[in-house]
Amino acid sequence: TNYFFHLRIKNAHKHHNCCPMLAGRGKLEVFVLGATGMNEDYFSATDGFVKIWYNGIYRETEVFMHDNDPEWYTLFNFGSIEFGHELIFEVWDSDVKFDNFVGRCVVRPEHGSRSRRCPLQRGIFYFAYHASCDAHLTGPRCSRYSPQT
Repeated sequence: TNYFFHLRIKNAHKHHNCCPMLAGRGKLEVFVLGATGMNEDYFSATDGFVKIWYNGIYRETEVFMHDNDPEWYTLFNFGSIEFGHELIFEVWDSDVKFDNFVGRCVVRPEHGSRSRRCPLQRGIFYFAYHASCDAHLTGPRCSRYSPQT
């Protein structure tokens, strides 16, 4: 049984002219754009950064120093994914002792390119993502087989 399990996994992502072995699969790229009006620090401008999670995969932007309107413009490639999980963004203000939580955004990626804005405690966070289906899969979460794709 173990041999067949490994054989199935090994062949799961090969592109054939037939049926994919796993539905709900694709690729995900996330573009962290920026934020406006953060104003988190009383004595200086915000030192903002963003934490991103998708199904156990974690990414983080660099800290954008001394700016209440940071522009990260950072692309994160999450590679091959399983659709249906939450894409979570947390915006933080980096400080010497403790980082301050600024806000959280949660979306469930769907096939296609999307741009979003998300209200924070102070300000607005902007991001975009592109999700594509594996070969021969279609639908918002790439769960339907289509021999033409």
